[in-house]
Amino acid sequence: MVGIIKEFLEEILQEELTAFTLNPGSNLGDGHTGLLTSIEVTLKSTKVLHLLLKSFPMNRTRQEFSMKSNIFYKELRVYDTLIPAFIQLVMESTEVSLKPPFPKFFWGRAVNYTPLAGAGWK
Repeated sequence: MVGIIKEFLEEILQEELTAFTLNPGSNLGDGHTGLLTSIEVTLKSTKVLHLLLKSFPMNRTRQEFSMKSNIFYKELRVYDTLIPAFIQLVMESTEVSLKPPFPKFFWGRAVNYTPLAGAGWK
């Protein structure tokens, strides 16, 4: 299992890592829409990254809510599409250097449940 997680992190970060630790990313009951895991990664370059991994909830009721609301897909689109477009718009229209008030987005994947709902999925 540790090897799989290490390979996954190296693929996402596109850099070799020397160590990593996994810890709960929130207090019990805080992650209503997903499971949060804190990951501290030490890269071969000795740089240390503090990452947050959000994954599908374990609770069946929360799973159903996540699928019906399509919340993971919507949140992913904010981080991989909307925010980069906003930053680009600001950079093109002003001379102001913009440092966004949120962490760097490295990678994400989510199922878009909207087409499934139209096909009779509930």
